[in-house]
Amino acid sequence: MKSQVFCVLGALLLGGCVATGPKFETADATPQGRGILYIYRMPTILGAAAIAEFYIDDKHVMSLSSDGYSYCYLTAGPHELTQYFNLQALDRGVGFPVAHTLLDFTMSDGGTQYIQFEINGGNVGGMPGKVWGMTKVDGTAPPFNIKDRHFEAPDSKLCG
Repeated sequence: MKSQVFCVLGALLLGGCVATGPKFETADATPQGRGILYIYRMPTILGAAAIAEFYIDDKHVMSLSSDGYSYCYLTAGPHELTQYFNLQALDRGVGFPVAHTLLDFTMSDGGTQYIQFEINGGNVGGMPGKVWGMTKVDGTAPPFNIKDRHFEAPDSKLCG
């Protein structure tokens, strides 16, 4: 009986939330004085149950499940993108921190930026652990990796 309970709990932790919206489509025309920012999350079993929260210049703009993407229209100029996992919800007295990663970028008027977010297994100080991060993807055409991601609505299409 105990092994069945652990199997069910393990499946929930590993499986978790996966985006189910429509597959990638390019957004409508960009408003004057803004650019379009796409953020997409690669599918993975590792960390799939954790929702990734994204902030631009300290303002929450979107949440992404594994295999999701979203976009918003951002004012031209320099910006700081921050991603958080609030692991304190899982704390149970262990002392997990609020984990985050940062990426600075500049949005151009009428420009397009693609940011890939990914979690994978890795080495942390010589010990196996979770490694995650954001990568700015070069180019103006949608990257191959975004085409199978599923849409999740941003807090607002105007995100800064």
